[in-house]
Amino acid sequence: MIEKINQAKQRIKEYIFNVDKIFVGHSGGKDSVAVHNLTLEVLNEMGMDNNLTIVHNPKKIFDKSKHNSAGTTDVYYETLEFLYGTVSKYANITIVNPLNMKEFIRSKNLTMQIDGTRADENERISKSSNLVLNGEEQNRGYMSSYNPRGLYDLEFLYPIFDWNTNDVFTYLEMRDIKISPEYLNDTEYKTFKGLQ
Repeated sequence: MIEKINQAKQRIKEYIFNVDKIFVGHSGGKDSVAVHNLTLEVLNEMGMDNNLTIVHNPKKIFDKSKHNSAGTTDVYYETLEFLYGTVSKYANITIVNPLNMKEFIRSKNLTMQIDGTRADENERISKSSNLVLNGEEQNRGYMSSYNPRGLYDLEFLYPIFDWNTNDVFTYLEMRDIKISPEYLNDTEYKTFKGLQ
Protein backbone atom coordinates (compact mmCIF):
# COMPACT_ATOMS: atom_id res chain seq x y z
CA MET A 1 0.00 0.00 0.00
CA ILE A 2 2.90 2.35 0.74
CA GLU A 3 4.04 1.98 -2.88
CA LYS A 4 0.57 2.86 -4.20
CA ILE A 5 0.41 5.91 -1.93
CA ASN A 6 3.82 7.07 -3.12
CA GLN A 7 2.84 6.55 -6.78
CA ALA A 8 -0.35 8.60 -6.28
CA LYS A 9 1.60 11.37 -4.59
CA GLN A 10 4.21 11.35 -7.36
CA ARG A 11 1.46 11.82 -9.93
CA ILE A 12 0.25 14.87 -8.01
CA LYS A 13 3.79 16.25 -7.63
CA GLU A 14 4.20 16.27 -11.42
CA TYR A 15 1.44 18.88 -11.76
CA ILE A 16 1.03 20.65 -8.42
CA PHE A 17 3.68 23.30 -9.18
CA ASN A 18 0.95 25.30 -10.89
CA VAL A 19 -1.43 25.07 -7.93
CA ASP A 20 -3.26 28.34 -8.74
CA LYS A 21 -4.67 26.76 -11.90
CA ILE A 22 -5.65 23.45 -10.26
CA PHE A 23 -8.67 22.44 -8.21
CA VAL A 24 -9.77 19.28 -6.43
CA GLY A 25 -13.24 18.05 -7.33
CA HIS A 26 -14.84 16.97 -4.04
CA SER A 27 -18.10 15.03 -3.75
CA GLY A 28 -17.69 14.24 -0.06
CA GLY A 29 -17.24 10.55 -0.94
CA LYS A 30 -14.33 8.35 0.13
CA ASP A 31 -12.38 8.73 -3.12
CA SER A 32 -12.61 12.53 -3.02
CA VAL A 33 -11.53 12.53 0.63
CA ALA A 34 -8.52 10.34 -0.24
CA VAL A 35 -7.44 12.48 -3.19
CA HIS A 36 -7.92 15.73 -1.25
CA ASN A 37 -5.76 14.43 1.61
CA LEU A 38 -3.09 13.03 -0.73
CA THR A 39 -2.90 16.48 -2.35
CA LEU A 40 -2.56 18.13 1.07
CA GLU A 41 0.26 15.72 1.93
CA VAL A 42 2.08 16.66 -1.27
CA LEU A 43 1.65 20.40 -0.63
CA ASN A 44 3.03 19.93 2.89
CA GLU A 45 5.98 17.82 1.72
CA MET A 46 6.86 20.40 -0.92
CA GLY A 47 6.56 23.30 1.54
CA MET A 48 3.80 24.91 -0.50
CA ASP A 49 0.93 26.98 0.92
CA ASN A 50 -2.41 25.24 1.07
CA ASN A 51 -4.36 27.65 -1.08
CA LEU A 52 -5.91 24.79 -3.01
CA THR A 53 -9.31 25.35 -4.57
CA ILE A 54 -11.88 22.70 -3.61
CA VAL A 55 -15.00 22.54 -5.80
CA HIS A 56 -18.25 20.71 -5.09
CA ASN A 57 -21.01 20.41 -7.69
CA PRO A 58 -24.26 19.90 -5.76
CA LYS A 59 -26.55 17.06 -6.70
CA LYS A 60 -30.02 16.14 -5.55
CA ILE A 61 -30.26 14.31 -2.24
CA PHE A 62 -30.88 10.59 -2.62
CA ASP A 63 -34.22 9.40 -1.25
CA LYS A 64 -33.60 6.05 0.47
CA SER A 65 -37.32 5.42 0.81
CA LYS A 66 -37.76 5.28 -2.98
CA HIS A 67 -34.58 3.57 -4.31
CA ASN A 68 -31.95 1.02 -3.27
CA SER A 69 -28.90 3.01 -4.34
CA ALA A 70 -28.00 6.51 -5.45
CA GLY A 71 -27.97 7.23 -9.18
CA THR A 72 -25.57 9.33 -11.24
CA THR A 73 -27.13 12.63 -10.15
CA ASP A 74 -27.84 11.69 -6.52
CA VAL A 75 -25.88 12.15 -3.32
CA TYR A 76 -26.48 10.69 0.12
CA TYR A 77 -27.59 13.17 2.78
CA GLU A 78 -24.88 11.83 5.12
CA THR A 79 -22.24 12.60 2.51
CA LEU A 80 -23.39 16.20 2.09
CA GLU A 81 -23.56 16.63 5.85
CA PHE A 82 -20.02 15.23 6.10
CA LEU A 83 -18.74 17.45 3.31
CA TYR A 84 -20.26 20.67 4.59
CA GLY A 85 -19.84 19.90 8.30
CA THR A 86 -16.51 18.10 8.54
CA VAL A 87 -14.42 18.71 5.42
CA SER A 88 -15.29 22.41 5.35
CA LYS A 89 -13.61 22.82 8.76
CA TYR A 90 -10.17 22.34 7.16
CA ALA A 91 -10.83 23.31 3.54
CA ASN A 92 -12.51 26.19 1.77
CA ILE A 93 -15.12 24.53 -0.40
CA THR A 94 -16.56 26.41 -3.34
CA ILE A 95 -20.02 25.21 -4.32
CA VAL A 96 -20.60 25.58 -8.05
CA ASN A 97 -23.79 24.62 -9.87
CA PRO A 98 -22.79 22.32 -12.77
CA LEU A 99 -24.60 24.70 -15.16
CA ASN A 100 -22.17 27.46 -14.09
CA MET A 101 -19.04 25.34 -14.12
CA LYS A 102 -17.64 26.53 -17.47
CA GLU A 103 -17.93 30.17 -16.40
CA PHE A 104 -16.38 29.41 -13.00
CA ILE A 105 -13.40 27.67 -14.64
CA ARG A 106 -12.93 30.55 -17.08
CA SER A 107 -13.23 33.26 -14.40
CA LYS A 108 -10.66 31.53 -12.16
CA ASN A 109 -8.38 30.61 -15.08
CA LEU A 110 -8.39 26.97 -13.96
CA THR A 111 -6.85 24.35 -16.25
CA MET A 112 -6.82 21.07 -14.28
CA GLN A 113 -9.03 19.07 -11.93
CA ILE A 114 -7.58 16.53 -9.52
CA ASP A 115 -10.23 13.84 -9.23
CA GLY A 116 -10.89 10.61 -7.33
CA THR A 117 -12.26 8.63 -10.28
CA ARG A 118 -11.01 5.03 -10.34
CA ALA A 119 -10.81 2.60 -13.28
CA ASP A 120 -12.20 -0.32 -11.25
CA GLU A 121 -15.58 1.42 -11.15
CA ASN A 122 -16.03 0.73 -14.87
CA GLU A 123 -18.94 -1.68 -14.38
CA ARG A 124 -21.02 0.17 -11.82
CA ILE A 125 -24.73 -0.28 -12.33
CA SER A 126 -26.29 2.50 -10.26
CA LYS A 127 -23.73 5.21 -11.02
CA SER A 128 -22.03 6.33 -14.20
CA SER A 129 -19.23 4.05 -15.37
CA ASN A 130 -18.19 6.55 -18.06
CA LEU A 131 -16.13 9.72 -18.12
CA VAL A 132 -14.97 12.17 -20.77
CA LEU A 133 -11.60 11.15 -22.19
CA ASN A 134 -10.00 13.31 -24.88
CA GLY A 135 -13.30 15.02 -25.52
CA GLU A 136 -15.38 11.84 -25.93
CA GLU A 137 -17.41 9.82 -23.44
CA GLN A 138 -15.69 6.50 -22.75
CA ASN A 139 -15.79 3.72 -20.17
CA ARG A 140 -13.53 4.23 -17.14
CA GLY A 141 -11.83 0.92 -17.90
CA TYR A 142 -9.75 2.75 -20.53
CA MET A 143 -8.53 5.53 -18.27
CA SER A 144 -5.01 6.33 -17.09
CA SER A 145 -3.72 8.75 -14.47
CA TYR A 146 -3.76 11.74 -16.84
CA ASN A 147 -6.42 12.95 -19.26
CA PRO A 148 -5.42 15.92 -21.45
CA ARG A 149 -9.00 16.76 -22.40
CA GLY A 150 -11.83 15.84 -20.07
CA LEU A 151 -15.10 17.39 -19.04
CA TYR A 152 -15.27 21.17 -19.67
CA ASP A 153 -12.07 20.73 -21.77
CA LEU A 154 -10.04 20.58 -18.55
CA GLU A 155 -6.98 18.47 -18.01
CA PHE A 156 -7.76 15.79 -15.40
CA LEU A 157 -5.40 14.08 -13.00
CA TYR A 158 -6.59 10.81 -11.47
CA PRO A 159 -3.93 10.00 -8.84
CA ILE A 160 -5.77 6.92 -7.52
CA PHE A 161 -7.10 5.63 -10.85
CA ASP A 162 -5.44 2.23 -10.25
CA TRP A 163 -6.62 1.82 -6.64
CA ASN A 164 -9.48 -0.41 -5.62
CA THR A 165 -12.02 0.18 -2.86
CA ASN A 166 -9.91 -1.65 -0.26
CA ASP A 167 -6.90 0.52 -1.16
CA VAL A 168 -8.96 3.64 -0.51
CA PHE A 169 -10.26 2.37 2.82
CA THR A 170 -6.74 1.21 3.81
CA TYR A 171 -5.21 4.61 3.04
CA LEU A 172 -7.93 6.45 4.96
CA GLU A 173 -7.54 4.12 7.93
CA MET A 174 -3.72 4.40 7.86
CA ARG A 175 -4.02 8.18 8.06
CA ASP A 176 -6.93 8.10 10.53
CA ILE A 177 -9.05 10.17 8.12
CA LYS A 178 -12.77 10.43 8.75
CA ILE A 179 -15.27 9.42 6.06
CA SER A 180 -18.97 9.94 5.56
CA PRO A 181 -21.16 7.80 7.84
CA GLU A 182 -22.86 6.54 4.67
CA TYR A 183 -19.98 4.04 4.33
CA LEU A 184 -20.40 2.46 7.77
CA ASN A 185 -23.30 0.38 6.45
CA ASP A 186 -21.76 -0.12 3.00
CA THR A 187 -21.18 -3.76 2.00
CA GLU A 188 -17.67 -3.03 0.67
CA TYR A 189 -16.70 -1.25 3.90
CA LYS A 190 -18.09 -4.06 6.05
CA THR A 191 -16.16 -6.60 3.98
CA PHE A 192 -13.00 -4.49 4.35
CA LYS A 193 -13.48 -4.38 8.13
CA GLY A 194 -14.17 -8.13 8.25
CA LEU A 195 -17.75 -7.60 9.38
CA GLN A 196 -19.37 -9.32 6.41
